[in-house]
Amino acid sequence: QYINTLQSKSVRIFPAYLEDHPEEIARCGRMIRITDVNRKTLDFLGVKTKEDAIRYLRDLWPRDAVEIQRGVLEAVAEDRMFEIESHIANLKGRQITIMVKSAIPPGYRDSWSKVFVSVHDLTDRIQAEREKRRLEAQLRQMPLTDPDPHVEGMGAFTPMGYQKEAVQRAIMQL
Repeated sequence: QYINTLQSKSVRIFPAYLEDHPEEIARCGRMIRITDVNRKTLDFLGVKTKEDAIRYLRDLWPRDAVEIQRGVLEAVAEDRMFEIESHIANLKGRQITIMVKSAIPPGYRDSWSKVFVSVHDLTDRIQAEREKRRLEAQLRQMPLTDPDPHVEGMGAFTPMGYQKEAVQRAIMQL
């Protein structure tokens, strides 16, 4: 309703309005009521109870994630989905990469009294992708043929043995 009120007061370009009035992001954030979280959310936030998670999301997280709140508010005002990847610290201080998505379910588009926001922890996937790129770079630097068996200290390699062993080691690391 508050966003409707702003729009009725000739706020036509909502992103620009939020940029010029950052206090509105905090005001709208205080109006948000979180009703539920799942077990996975408790885990990645580093809390034990649903109440702790809701308190964290309501009281602490908004200060660290203004761009997320701005994006959600803009999406709600424009009646569209919102999706952003961002970084936050959980209550244990661990930096996590998250994907935040929002949606307004049918029947609530006029009132915006219900908006679904999902938060997915991408940290493990991001780290796995980074490690995969590192290992691929290592593989690209490995020689494609055996070292010359006549070079001192290299005679122990059998034909293609060096390449085969190196590739097998790299694969085992994946």
